[in-house]
Amino acid sequence: MTNHIHMLLYPQERDALITVMKGVAQYYAQYVNHKYKRSGKLWENRYKLHIVDPEYEWVVARYIENNPLRAKIVKKAENYDFSSARLHLLNDSASEIITKDIIQTKKKEYRDFFYDLEAIDKKHIAQVADVVQQEKVLGSEEFIKWVEGKFNACLRIRGRGRPAKKK
Repeated sequence: MTNHIHMLLYPQERDALITVMKGVAQYYAQYVNHKYKRSGKLWENRYKLHIVDPEYEWVVARYIENNPLRAKIVKKAENYDFSSARLHLLNDSASEIITKDIIQTKKKEYRDFFYDLEAIDKKHIAQVADVVQQEKVLGSEEFIKWVEGKFNACLRIRGRGRPAKKK
């Protein structure tokens, strides 16, 4: 992508994600500022974090891996250099972008899922986009309830506008 990135990350420790993102922001900004003889921030906003139900990993992976295709940067998702699609779809083990293989021994099933035109419906794309826009949780009703209980917060996607008054 030319102006943003998506990552599906699995932190092993409580503060690991914060440490990684701080490092990425700091070191990349230093690199770009030095290379282009500039100063200041590179990013408009802080990164966004979304909790994803493990049952939705493939939906999120497909959304991320299809993003360059939707943006018309490539004609095939596996041709985008900065993506896990090459490993997931072509078995290109030279990819160093993967640290946790969510596909494991189900490569054929994932490829079928990835290329299934009926599965790549606007509902999933809209659902992921809503989660990103509203900074909510992506998952089953049961998973969302569990996360809401853990954080004592409303983390489900809401419709636009004010809720209707109850009579």
